[in-house]
Amino acid sequence: VEIGGKPFHSLAFLAVVGLSLMAGGYWFVGLCYSRGYDYFLWLYNAWLVGETAWRGSWPNWSAYSAAGHPFFKTAGVADAFIFSLFTQSAGFELGTQIYTCLLYVTAGAGMYALVCHLGGARTGAVVAAAAYVFSWFMTFTVYYQTYLNNFLTYAIMPWAALFFIKAIAEQSRRYLFAAAGMLFLSVTSNAQVSIKLILFVVPLAFVETVICRSLSWRRWFAYSAVLGAMALSWAVFLIVPALELRKEVFLLGGLRSVQFIKPWEVLV
Repeated sequence: VEIGGKPFHSLAFLAVVGLSLMAGGYWFVGLCYSRGYDYFLWLYNAWLVGETAWRGSWPNWSAYSAAGHPFFKTAGVADAFIFSLFTQSAGFELGTQIYTCLLYVTAGAGMYALVCHLGGARTGAVVAAAAYVFSWFMTFTVYYQTYLNNFLTYAIMPWAALFFIKAIAEQSRRYLFAAAGMLFLSVTSNAQVSIKLILFVVPLAFVETVICRSLSWRRWFAYSAVLGAMALSWAVFLIVPALELRKEVFLLGGLRSVQFIKPWEVLV
């Protein structure tokens, strides 16, 4: 596989995969969960998708379901669809273990590819990948808090940076849409944490393209503006229902009239 002209060296890449599995291998010993309800929150969202969307029915989008949102919180959409693929095929316990370990591998491989593309040696890329998957904020998020939707953002963050840098350097709409796709997964998983992805991707692209490669800062600004506009449009999908949720009046179940509201009508 070619990433920016630098091939994935088999031994180095296998080392990255091995180190990533070491970082997340404890999940195969037993499930981890936080002191609160966090793991069960993501598990519920995955279960809801498995019981509705993958069976051909749409969840109940109504004014009384989180202000038009079928999930328990006004977040966790994209990661619920991805997570549900594993829980539906391998069960809740094994599916969670496989999903989490694969996120570790995705994070490690992404950092390896990014460092190689930025001109680093393969050995340096392996060290960077190991530092990333064993970093404190990564292990704290996944092991102690079990914020699996946050972990999805951290796993795809290096890939988003790689695609965005290549989009600017090569003036490629294909790579821009790939970076936007990574951002879409992050925003629709957790809009707040997706800010971290933007704060990592956009400044890094400025350093690499404008400072290191002496490309036009106007090109960087234009691509960043397009990426930001996409992020805002997706964030509205989560922010508007969250604001409406503040107006919700709690009524007895018998007094509620559950009216079907389409997702796009919630935005309007």
